[in-house]
Amino acid sequence: MPVEEIVGMNRSQMYPLEDRERNKRIFQKNVGMDRVVTSEDIFILHLDRRKIPVEIISNILVVDNNKEICESLNVIPRIKLTGYHI
Repeated sequence: MPVEEIVGMNRSQMYPLEDRERNKRIFQKNVGMDRVVTSEDIFILHLDRRKIPVEIISNILVVDNNKEICESLNVIPRIKLTGYHI
């Protein structure tokens, strides 16, 4: 998927449909605890619909008195841990 399509995409669109509610709860819990890295198993979808294990790194920033959430998705640690092949 081109970067242009990913930028601005709602984060839930990257998750398998059956995982979206669970991932939403995990996200809300982690943000509420100001956690930086999720510890739960989370997957995103490959273009061919395969699930790819991912680590989500979140940072909460304050910009002009507004909280902003910046997230990065990192597949490498989870792939090494699970032995998953892309």
